Amino acid sequence: MFYLTNSSIIPAVNRRSNTEIRGNIIFAKINQTQQLAMKNNQTLKTFFRKCIWILLFIFVSSLHAKNIYVAKNGNDSNSGTQSSPYKTIAKASAVAEAGDVIVIGGGTYEEVIRPARSGQAGQPITYTSKQGEKVIISAMQALSAWQKDNGAIYKTKINWDLGQENFVLNGNTAMDLARWPNNTDGDPFTLNSRRNDGGSGSNVVNGAFLTSSQIPNINWSGGSVFFYGDKPGSGWIAWKAFINSSSSGRVNFTLDKNPAWIRTFHAPADKGDFYLEGVKGALDYQNEWWFNKQTKELFVQMPGGQAPVNGVVQMRRRTTTVDLSGRSFIHIRNLAVFGGSINMPRNSNNNVIYGVSSFYGNHTQGVQKGFSANKQSVLMEGNNNTIERCEIAFGAANGIKVSGDKNRILNSRIHDFNYIGSYDAPINARGGKNTLFKGNTIFRAGRDGIQFFNNRSEFAYNDVYRSNLINDDCALLYTVGGPHYGEIHHNWFHDNEGRGKLRKAAAIYLDNDAEAFSVHHNVVWNVEWTGVQINWNGKDIDIFNNTLVKTEGGAMGAWHKEGTAFSNVKVWNNIADVKTEDDPSTQEDEGTFERDADKQNNVITQSGYTNYNGNNFTLRSNSPAVNAGRRISGITDGFVGSAPDAGAYEFGGENWVPGINWNSDLGPTGNGCYGLPGEDCNVSTTPDEVTFVNPATTIQPQTSYDFKVNYSASTNREIVVEFWSSTGWLGQQMVAVNAGTGTTNVTVDLASAPTPGTGYIYKAHIRPVGTTWQEAIDRDQVENVTVANQTFADKVSFSNAPTTIVQATSYSFDINYEASATRDIIVEFWSSTGWIAQQNEQVAKGIGTKTITVNLPNLPSPGSGYVYKVHIRPLNTSWQDAIDRDQVNNVTVSVRFTQLIPNGIYHIESPQNNERLLARALESHSARMHKPANFDDQKWEIKHISDNSYTIKNLGTNRYLEVPYARCENGTNVATWTDDVDSHKKWKIVKNGNDIYGIKPMHCLSRALDRAGGVVGANATIWDYNNTNANQKWKILSIGNRQDPTSDDSVLTVYPNPSKESITILGVEANDIITIYDITGKTIKKTKLTSGDELISISGMESGVYILSVFGKSKIQFVKE
Repeated sequence: MFYLTNSSIIPAVNRRSNTEIRGNIIFAKINQTQQLAMKNNQTLKTFFRKCIWILLFIFVSSLHAKNIYVAKNGNDSNSGTQSSPYKTIAKASAVAEAGDVIVIGGGTYEEVIRPARSGQAGQPITYTSKQGEKVIISAMQALSAWQKDNGAIYKTKINWDLGQENFVLNGNTAMDLARWPNNTDGDPFTLNSRRNDGGSGSNVVNGAFLTSSQIPNINWSGGSVFFYGDKPGSGWIAWKAFINSSSSGRVNFTLDKNPAWIRTFHAPADKGDFYLEGVKGALDYQNEWWFNKQTKELFVQMPGGQAPVNGVVQMRRRTTTVDLSGRSFIHIRNLAVFGGSINMPRNSNNNVIYGVSSFYGNHTQGVQKGFSANKQSVLMEGNNNTIERCEIAFGAANGIKVSGDKNRILNSRIHDFNYIGSYDAPINARGGKNTLFKGNTIFRAGRDGIQFFNNRSEFAYNDVYRSNLINDDCALLYTVGGPHYGEIHHNWFHDNEGRGKLRKAAAIYLDNDAEAFSVHHNVVWNVEWTGVQINWNGKDIDIFNNTLVKTEGGAMGAWHKEGTAFSNVKVWNNIADVKTEDDPSTQEDEGTFERDADKQNNVITQSGYTNYNGNNFTLRSNSPAVNAGRRISGITDGFVGSAPDAGAYEFGGENWVPGINWNSDLGPTGNGCYGLPGEDCNVSTTPDEVTFVNPATTIQPQTSYDFKVNYSASTNREIVVEFWSSTGWLGQQMVAVNAGTGTTNVTVDLASAPTPGTGYIYKAHIRPVGTTWQEAIDRDQVENVTVANQTFADKVSFSNAPTTIVQATSYSFDINYEASATRDIIVEFWSSTGWIAQQNEQVAKGIGTKTITVNLPNLPSPGSGYVYKVHIRPLNTSWQDAIDRDQVNNVTVSVRFTQLIPNGIYHIESPQNNERLLARALESHSARMHKPANFDDQKWEIKHISDNSYTIKNLGTNRYLEVPYARCENGTNVATWTDDVDSHKKWKIVKNGNDIYGIKPMHCLSRALDRAGGVVGANATIWDYNNTNANQKWKILSIGNRQDPTSDDSVLTVYPNPSKESITILGVEANDIITIYDITGKTIKKTKLTSGDELISISGMESGVYILSVFGKSKIQFVKE
């Protein structure tokens, strides 16, 4: 008897002496043991057959997968194609099958995303915005038909009522339910409250009351009372109750709360902060509203008592924007949801929310029996769901409520939640397990930043700050009880303080009987209470390698309630900055490192940090914490030096930075704001840019250097200029600038003069106010600076100034200079009879070349005898103090050229190989050459300004050809920008042969548009203009009106498909960039082709369905076996 199988299927074979191998075939005598192995191998064969059938099913299914299009101008009777889109998302949902992608065109959709069915593993149903367009799914409805009620109050009829979840907006302002006292600052976290003078005791449920002589004498029945009780040892929660009746200075209500401590520890008799809301009599201030449930009328008061504008005031119509209940394998990508929640309840699994902006996803008045409102912007109760690269912002209760198993919250910005002061939070993790919270930025919370209760969960690389905005005795991260087996590591917890006189604002709070936590490699600073707080029977808690500094209550604290004790609490390898003595007036023990813990290898130091005052707590080589730690398995592995360092950072190790890795100024998609209330991302068309202005590259050794920096700022920003040697930082200076564009002078002071030599560097960056270099938005750098002991003369001269020019109202000159100190250089334009105009510019000490533009009041008359003059002089002096001069005589001004290129639409083409200039979003709007195709990104609208200077606008993107940052260096890449307001976005076109032209940037006329190296697919750059340079010769070919792409070369084919090892792509060429991503949108491979028939290896990819994309061409799916 023989047993035959393919050896590649069986992972291991028992090759005894009675086994013979011939090629790939195994021949073996069967004994009893091998019969069992054969049975197991049959099982393997069955398993692999199933895998093959699954792959085959996926492949067959992928053949039917399609894109379904939705647009505001569509029609639900259309076919759902790109040229015939549906009008509603609901229609697309009804027909979408597993693997389909619903592409939603720009606009606001007042409906709910509700898939009709689930996707499948490897074939989700995806909802995404059309590339470059902004989609908002709104639960709000615009209101009109306003009528005057009385005084400044207006009303309109509403045919729905969401009860406590009603929510009203005036434009981008969230309105307040009519209240007293008024919310005068508009911030929901500043209570604008009053102190009560009396009320019912802790045991009163029915017949509870609150008194204050300040309460307005109006009928408060049907309204509600907000109360925050802050007697010592309480202040954990605020509560609300509906008012049953009222009388002068008193409101009456039922205070039935569960658990009872909500009432017993926060009773009106013990005094606190309160406000009243929810009756028409309180409607007396701008941006307030009240809803009459009986008549279904909404009443509002606008700023200035004006009538509401139709369509501007909106009211919440639905509570949900995305409903994934009972649905799995659904992806929601790159859109915004507004006014309603995203719901993934217990029967919702394997879904992905990516690149989504959610604003005001939940709202509630907050009258509830328990300690949580149980309202949230994202509900995440199923299993294996993911939220990634999202912004979740603004809500009365929770941001994200997460339970379930193996859910993930990644790389997201979550903020401004729980302004009712309950046990809700930006992230409320209760009832789940194996949750991963990683790379998030979390801030502004009424109570805790995160409530961390999910078992066996990991909280890592998050940046958390500003909780405790309403409540006390809470923290940036809060938990209680256990065992939880939670890991909290590599986070920043910082800048937390209580409201008013409240002070119990901790960083990490392991409250009553916390058990089974590993807390390591966290950095804590600027907290008003303790860095780590542990209460009662703390058990099995590791506090390893944390940096706990600038903590007013001490690095660590505990409440050792009588009858409690710590068990197995280890405090090893931590850093504190001061030794803290306990405050005997409090029930807690506050100190440096907790008194009842096992303490080893901890360090107390304020020195040895990179920048203690600037809150950079990485270590310097001379830090007392270096090599001061002990080895801890799994914690200090891979340490550098003779022993591990104490604290969160290892000197010579990774200086990790937590939080999101995307620019919040541009939103999760990178496309900027949606214009939603509360958004603080960049809606300005002004970019954030910075560049040095003519910096000297040879300088003398001194202790102070002056730099001139051009900047563009979308909002108020900070600009930092740094001076570096070849081996490290020497000094820097920060200046603040206002929104807009301009030039600023920055003086950098050094501790000592730099040593003469080479390799010095200037660096500049622009960043948000109050941040660090790590948040820099744009940078510039000047390298190869020489410091030399030499004396500079003051010299000035023109560089290649032309003696024949065309009539114009401005002329630019390159000026060579040498300056012994910061000097003024003045360039003047004269006729034969007198002065016409001049321009004054500053230069720093050193040698360099500066371009100076002189603006004339009028066109100079054609003729000869014109003169250019330049001189250099001390600052703030006159021409009489000039130190050196130069001038160019006998300049001729000729009649201005006629317009070379009529306004119109053109291809800009190389006569050498007929490739065309293009620029497209998929290549970050960089300009390059491409073979001819009928696409809008190869079409340019050329518009004459004056004197053969033009704007050149790409039809595909509506962006203008520019030299980024107004640079003038050879080899600078050319790109496009959103406006044409500066000279580096305008171009001079000159004749350079028969129907051949040169194209020069107006800010730098000595350069010209150049095909870098003249290769196929070359980048477009600028280079010294030379009329014999073939790479600077261009054909400008008129093509008439804009056309739709129809070229066949946009069609792609992949073969073989399916494939195991490699693929070839038909329809591509050298220098095309291909991207392969999986069905979730994750990029798997990206490469630039060297030829049109290049073989692409896919052997390292897992089996499944993939999408291949080539910039500027269609996408195609293929299967990896």
